[in-house]
Amino acid sequence: MIMIINYKVKTLITALTVGLQIISMETHTCPICGRALAYFSTRDRDIIDTDGSIKTLFIRRLQCENKECRKIHHELPVGYIVPYKRHCAETIEKVINGEVTKAVENEQRTIDRIKTWWNYVLPYFLNILKSLTEKTGHIFDDSPKTAEIVRAVVNSHNWIFTRSAVLSG
Repeated sequence: MIMIINYKVKTLITALTVGLQIISMETHTCPICGRALAYFSTRDRDIIDTDGSIKTLFIRRLQCENKECRKIHHELPVGYIVPYKRHCAETIEKVINGEVTKAVENEQRTIDRIKTWWNYVLPYFLNILKSLTEKTGHIFDDSPKTAEIVRAVVNSHNWIFTRSAVLSG
């Protein structure tokens, strides 16, 4: 996974669905081996937006050009997606901050699950930020936003949570 900041969003109509194509304006290197990444394919990803509607995003898949690595990475747009979460990043940020969006207004279990997940992973995430500061000298805000935390953890290849390993609450 690679979290991207510089991207365009374009409506894309296919034979099966209408969605949003994420077009990255960034070039990437493999977070594992440091070699160049090349376009491999596209996959669709459904997320629940703040208004409760389901949006389809078309996400680019990039493959490492290193013959020993060949790992595939997905470009995930900051502000839209948190890895392995169904709700959009804005909804997750609002729930963490005690606000309720239309997408979760009648779903207390979802709200509790998001808050429990965040309280569980936040100490790990903050330690990653501290480690990155020591390694790179990059200074993070005293109270970094969720999107900044997620981007730093993902792009440093420290996102360890998969669907089967995430605390479900």
